[in-house]
Amino acid sequence: MSIITLKVASSNPTKNNNFCNKLVSKETITVETEFGQVEQERTQTYYLFTKQKNNTDMEAKLDLALFDVVEKDYEIDVDGSKETIQLKYLYPKRQA
Repeated sequence: MSIITLKVASSNPTKNNNFCNKLVSKETITVETEFGQVEQERTQTYYLFTKQKNNTDMEAKLDLALFDVVEKDYEIDVDGSKETIQLKYLYPKRQA
């Protein structure tokens, strides 16, 4: 199981009569070395479509093993230069 805690950053209606939820997971990874303790904060963002609107800042645990994580690249314009960003969408796992 890959259970993570996610917080709703936004929940917006779509043209398909559902809601696109931006979910964010923040975790701090700590490694002890002979040089001292090293910490790194990791942020992961996922998008999940639901039939209900969710309140911003709502937190819930979610088992990633129940979902297919689909990564899609999008090209955006940032100050006149093109950059590629990758968004991760969660879809229920398909039955074989």
